[in-house]
Amino acid sequence: MAKLQSPDSLSTTLDWQDYLMNKTEELIKGLKSKSQTERLNAIEALGNSRNPDALDPLLECLSDKQSDVRREAVRALARLDDPRVIEYLLEATYDKDKQVVSMAAAWIGNYQDERIVKRLVDLLGKRNRKIRDSAELSLETLKRYAVKGLISCINDRNVHRRRSAITLLGLIQDKRAIEPIISALKDRDKKVRARATSALGDFRDERSVEPLIEALYDKYYGVRAGAAHSLGLYGDKKVVPRLLRGLNDEHRKVRYMVIWALGTLEDRSALDPLINCLTDESSEVRCRAIQTLSKFHDPKHKAVRPIIDALQDDSQWVRWKAADALGVLRDPTALPSLDAIVKLENDNTDFSFCGKTITEVAEESIQKIKMHSQESAT
Repeated sequence: MAKLQSPDSLSTTLDWQDYLMNKTEELIKGLKSKSQTERLNAIEALGNSRNPDALDPLLECLSDKQSDVRREAVRALARLDDPRVIEYLLEATYDKDKQVVSMAAAWIGNYQDERIVKRLVDLLGKRNRKIRDSAELSLETLKRYAVKGLISCINDRNVHRRRSAITLLGLIQDKRAIEPIISALKDRDKKVRARATSALGDFRDERSVEPLIEALYDKYYGVRAGAAHSLGLYGDKKVVPRLLRGLNDEHRKVRYMVIWALGTLEDRSALDPLINCLTDESSEVRCRAIQTLSKFHDPKHKAVRPIIDALQDDSQWVRWKAADALGVLRDPTALPSLDAIVKLENDNTDFSFCGKTITEVAEESIQKIKMHSQESAT
């Protein structure tokens, strides 16, 4: 079946209108073809035409026995950009085929209409992940239209609905949602609580600080890590003493996130505790500590010696990070140790990160330090 021509290929607007009318009639006839391929092509072309005359024929396709036809009809109707299709796309979200439901839920968010929020919120509670994802996509698009409906989900019995609502409210960032999200920090579901900590970090509202500090003591590590991350985003140094306690947390992901948060706050009282993290049992935590210390403003360069020692770490990741960090710190006392790394070429060329081996990173750091020393001398 031939595709629609571009209006640029026709000489006048009248020519285009005549062509479109004739072509639409041909495509509508194609909907009755015995060939499913031709029917699907006709549906797609009618959607691309954006011709209002295609509405009724496409609506009939929503009740077709073939699910492929119904799916294509949903796509085509959405392309018509006609507000009359809203109720029919809503109806398609009740289709027995899960893909039809998912597609209708995804497309319907293009219409700024509060009528659809209730149905989309209902779909957030479905077990099918694709349907939930489509509903989330549309609700995020609807933004302020969806806020009331999403807030009402925070105390819903369905855990999927609560989780999605928290995430979406964090993305939409309507301040009406702050207090309800704070209340979700007490939810019985650990993932709801974890999502609440992340959502509150997006708002960066003063009302959230104390509840997030309290969340640092939650029994689930994901909540504690999320709270630390959000507190780091707030930039309030008064939380540093509470965060420092998290450096002794039993879970490495919490310690990792606490180090990240302390790095963003750059409070001098955190320097020595961060240096102590270079001996943490987790290589992931040690890497984060090195990266954080390399950006920490310290005129005395207290972290340089411990980071030099990290060049001998058992973990290749840690050694790579240490070699890179010394180039950032640009302290000449690191040169002998970096030179030694370069000479041990066979031991440091097996592992690479960002396309660079440990030896190559050490060489770059040596150059950075030498250039800095020359600039300082002049």
